[in-house]
Amino acid sequence: MSKARSSSRNSELARLGRMRPKLGAAAIVFIQPDAMPRGDAENKFSAVPISVPRFYLSLKSAGPVLAACDAHRQVHLACRQDWVQRQSCNLIAELPGNDPAAANGPIVLLAYADAISIVPSQAFGAEQLGGVAGLLESARVFAKRPNARTLRLVVSGAHFLALQGAREFVQKRNGFRRRPAPSFPDPRH
Repeated sequence: MSKARSSSRNSELARLGRMRPKLGAAAIVFIQPDAMPRGDAENKFSAVPISVPRFYLSLKSAGPVLAACDAHRQVHLACRQDWVQRQSCNLIAELPGNDPAAANGPIVLLAYADAISIVPSQAFGAEQLGGVAGLLESARVFAKRPNARTLRLVVSGAHFLALQGAREFVQKRNGFRRRPAPSFPDPRH
C-alpha cells in the first residue's frame, strides 16, 4: 500500500474513531501498520475525551480478529489498563547573570519531559528526552562562562494535558491569575 493511500486510510480510521459514539461501536481497535508517521499517530487521538476501550493489535495478533470480522462473527477482546493519577511538576534551575541591569530579563529555555502514545505502554519518550538532553547540554556550556543575563532552565511536565506545565510556568512567573486546570472525565467510567 502506498504511503499516501495508507495516510488517507489512517485519517479515515481516525475520523471514524471520533464518530464511534454515533456508530454504536463498543471499542476502537488499532492494528499495527507497517510504519506510522507522527501525524498518523496524532490522528488517532480523539479531540473529545471519550470513555471507550482502545485496543492495539500487532500484525501477528490481528489475523484471527480480521478473519472473524470478514466472516461476520463477533469478536471478544479483553485487556486491562490501569489508569493512575499522578502529580506533575516543573523543574526550574537558574544560572545567575552578572549584569544587574539585565536582572529582569532572564533567558528561558524550556523542554517537556512527558510522553504520549495511543498505546500507553509504548510511550517511551525518546523524542522528549532529546529536548531535555539539549537543555542539560546548554546548562553545561553556559555554566562554564559568565553571562550577563540569568539563564532559567525549565523541564516541564503535563505537556500533553493542554500544555499545563508550560502554562503554569508562564502564569506564575508573570503574575497571571491562576485558572483551574482542565478536567477530563475518568476513562474508566
